[in-house]
Amino acid sequence: MSAAVLDRALSDGDTSTVCERMTERNIPFIIYSGYDRVDGAARDGVHVKKPVSMPELITIVQCVIAERQMSRHRQEPGVEYAPRRTLRLS
Repeated sequence: MSAAVLDRALSDGDTSTVCERMTERNIPFIIYSGYDRVDGAARDGVHVKKPVSMPELITIVQCVIAERQMSRHRQEPGVEYAPRRTLRLS
């Protein structure tokens, strides 16, 4: 299983189209952003507020992948899983 880590907004545009494609393909993604909120297609991902350390970010990615794998065992056919939450590490 794969996952992606995306920033919400880059100097050459936002990532909403990428987020839409990830959701369509049922690929989990993390929005790693300095913004307090995410909206639009980015809401289908897990929001992680900057800054976090690389080991923490790797742990979050591993948790998102593990959660998605577990949800596939519980989920009914044809129902897509899209977590909508913000992770904040202390």
